[in-house]
Amino acid sequence: SKPSIEAVTIQQSFIPQGDTYNYFFNNSSQKSYHLATDHNLRLRFGDALANSIRASIQGMLSKSNVRMDYVKALFSQSPEAEVTRDSLITNSNLANSALNRMLENRKSRLKVASITASADAQFAVRGRDDVFGFNSSFFASNRHYTSNNDYKLFIAAEPSQITDKENRAPNSNVNAVGSAYYDLNFNNHLSMTARYRIYHSHSNSTNDWYVADHMPQTVSMAEEVMRQLDPVNSYHTRSSSTDQHPSLLLKYYYTRKFENQDDGYFYMHASASPIFRNSNLIYTGFNDFNLKKNFVLPNADVLVQFTSHRNYHYLDLKYRLNTYDPSLLNMVDLTLTSDPLNHHKGNPDLKCSTTHHFEANYRADGLSRERGMWISAQLMYEFTRNASASAKFYDRTTGINTITPINVNGNGFASARSDLNIPLTHDRALTFGTTAYYRYSRNADVITESGMETPVKSIVNTQSTWNILSLEYTFGRHRIKASGEMNYSHLSSARMNIQNMDIFEYSYGINGMATLPLNFQISSDIFMHSNRGYNDNSMNINSLVWNASLGKSIAKGKVILKL
Repeated sequence: SKPSIEAVTIQQSFIPQGDTYNYFFNNSSQKSYHLATDHNLRLRFGDALANSIRASIQGMLSKSNVRMDYVKALFSQSPEAEVTRDSLITNSNLANSALNRMLENRKSRLKVASITASADAQFAVRGRDDVFGFNSSFFASNRHYTSNNDYKLFIAAEPSQITDKENRAPNSNVNAVGSAYYDLNFNNHLSMTARYRIYHSHSNSTNDWYVADHMPQTVSMAEEVMRQLDPVNSYHTRSSSTDQHPSLLLKYYYTRKFENQDDGYFYMHASASPIFRNSNLIYTGFNDFNLKKNFVLPNADVLVQFTSHRNYHYLDLKYRLNTYDPSLLNMVDLTLTSDPLNHHKGNPDLKCSTTHHFEANYRADGLSRERGMWISAQLMYEFTRNASASAKFYDRTTGINTITPINVNGNGFASARSDLNIPLTHDRALTFGTTAYYRYSRNADVITESGMETPVKSIVNTQSTWNILSLEYTFGRHRIKASGEMNYSHLSSARMNIQNMDIFEYSYGINGMATLPLNFQISSDIFMHSNRGYNDNSMNINSLVWNASLGKSIAKGKVILKL
């Protein structure tokens, strides 16, 4: 069981003709159990270490019951009065000024049973350093989800709705994978691995909604109410996918010598692994669809590493290419309204998205070897073509969104980070540490609203910095550390109605640990956490958090008891 959790979310949306403000209160509690079993077998035979067979099987059974109480409200302008959960439940002036408001009670049940089996075998080639092998795995699961949703929906200028809904969503899934590979070693420096992998998946899913309008007020009336199937939002899907996945990996390794000793190495690998995917979706519902798509998904990976043991320098350069296909369910050309405030509309024209990732890492441990000083640095850059995003159509009279998955360009980020550790004393008892991080990200989506003729592409630029300073002192089996952290974010956009935002989040405090006689340990930390710069003053708060624990190790340190 998990304790009751209360979450409060305050969201400001930048709409072209005027921002909206969404308040979301959620209370949830959960009871669950989980049972798992895992069995493994490995056999080795022959003289070569590579000759082995491995088999495993895992089983899992889980059940959970979750209860959630939601209170949501959307305003066309920032409320002047403080917005609380209670103020939205009652018919107060604040609640009645909302564009829409929903009070929902949801009880959900989830049962999952699954089994996984795998078998691997590899063999050494007699007279060579080559290895060939086989891999196979099988996965099957059965998932049954049901939920009962009772909600009251209030939309401006429309009659209120009282609805009792039930969602039944059973799902079964089967996956099978088989692959074969051959490791070819040309010499001590150069090797190549060729692999062919085939993957097949099949699933059956049902998503049925049963609705009874005018929720009964008494138990006797409830016995007479029959929920009826909502044909527009109920559907059954049968999907299958087959992947053919050839790959080729080339490795080069070279060890440098200095005075007849290893003085570092140079390592490089490059791989190309395209996926040829054949996907099929049969959709049965208010309208029937049969989608068949063939995708070619290029993937590649390059890594270059260089180390110098004598000077304690480490450098690696990485490049990664990944291609992702769209979900066929998102390509079904229909609109689902099971969420009364957020409708989902499919897009048959979705394309594959491609992400390019570049990374460089450097670390130097030899700046002052006798004092243990080190520094590290990292650079990253990533951009995505045809990224998955959302096009939102906003109805200003009702506050209802219609969301459509789309492809957009312009998404990416770049970041830089540096860490420095400096012992201030020869015995390294007193240490100073610092971290500096900077990130620039660019996020794009598309938005339009009632009364607008053309959609607006919205691009938000975010610049973030993260800085940490710490001073740690260790004496004997005790230590104490003082640290401070500052996070700053600047959000901007070229759109005229979006105001720049400057958000500050910082914390500072002390933590420590002391070892007592009889293997007792006491540890504590006290920190002040502060937020500044949010438009809603309820988020610009200070929080003082103090933790403490008492522990004792027994069984030669293998077991620790802690209070």
